[in-house]
Amino acid sequence: MELNTEIANKSIASVDEASSFQSFQNLLTAKNIDHAFIELTSKCNLRCVYCAVSNEGYVGYKMDDESAENVIQTLINRGVKKVQLSGHGETTTIKNWWKYTEPLLASGVNLELITNAALKFDDKTIDALARFYNITISIDTIDPELFAKMRRGGKFENIYHNIARIRQRASELGVSGPTLGWSCVLTDKNIFSVPDLAHEAIRLGIHGIDFCNLEKYERPTDSFQVNHVATMSLQDVRKAYDIMHEVEGLLRSHKMGCHIQDGFFEALDRVLAEEKPLLAESEEAIEEEVEEEVEYELELQPQPQPQPQPQPQPEPSASPITNLTKPLTRMCLDPWSFSFIKSNGDVSVCCWQGPVGSLKNTSFDEILNDEPAKQIRRGLLTGDLDSRCMKCPARPLVATEVMIKIVSE
Repeated sequence: MELNTEIANKSIASVDEASSFQSFQNLLTAKNIDHAFIELTSKCNLRCVYCAVSNEGYVGYKMDDESAENVIQTLINRGVKKVQLSGHGETTTIKNWWKYTEPLLASGVNLELITNAALKFDDKTIDALARFYNITISIDTIDPELFAKMRRGGKFENIYHNIARIRQRASELGVSGPTLGWSCVLTDKNIFSVPDLAHEAIRLGIHGIDFCNLEKYERPTDSFQVNHVATMSLQDVRKAYDIMHEVEGLLRSHKMGCHIQDGFFEALDRVLAEEKPLLAESEEAIEEEVEEEVEYELELQPQPQPQPQPQPQPEPSASPITNLTKPLTRMCLDPWSFSFIKSNGDVSVCCWQGPVGSLKNTSFDEILNDEPAKQIRRGLLTGDLDSRCMKCPARPLVATEVMIKIVSE
């Protein structure tokens, strides 16, 4: 294992410290992968108006059989518990895609899928999906006219047809069948139809709805345009705010899941506080706000005080790396327990980070503990966060010593 010479020279002053430093290095290794996304394809049969797939010049990929089989076997060997067989594309468009489910199901892995369910699924697909743990269907609205405008190429009736067949097949197989959820991207065009969507989900026995924040992609100018809810008039923003709180209460009163993505209410709160609709902002401006928030939190932390002389000897369990850590880091275990394998062969250990390797030139098993992956883990353990971790909206800040303790356990 290659040690960072500069850190080693500065930090290691004794055999005990060297041993402690080595123990820290061991924390950088991922042993088991609990959860993985396998993006078998990034191609899609729909052209939803808010999606990057609709952009001119978008190129989709399909993972080759050898890579897919290698990844699946490696995950099984590493004790994976849950695998989502989808990413940015539509998995069910791949011919005989269900063959990838067999080794995973045989190993007791809980399988998940996000699908547009726009195709009328064949028997083999229905048979596989009936044995899944969870299926999330992207739907956005139950207004047929609006559905056609937002989810271009989708067939509204096929969603209902596929839900009924999956449930029927699960009953025939004598299995509980997957939990069925819906996913809805919140925009200025569908926000006021969300209550109807919620009531329909209740009627159909859907287990919950994920409400997603609208992401910023360049959108075709010739398409039906959608914008963030926060760009609406103040009156409509207030109405949208109330609607989403009411829908959340309604779904929870029926013991259904309701997840509203981080950032949605925050954007509305900001508009209402400033009494000014949100204008199109650059990603840089948003990132700077997050970075300033982190820097502010760091400033609030007590600064280390000078140690009295003579300095006491460190405890045997103490790590010399402690002297190099910053007070705060992100509470994120993903780089130790999660993998996202993309259809083009890129492998990430976090949804917000770039790739740490490629299946084109390195095996999946090697990528998991190669230096790029370890560097992300090292940053989280020391608080020396890179720009992506610094700006991450998905994980809270935590004391660095707490993070080290959690990973150690």
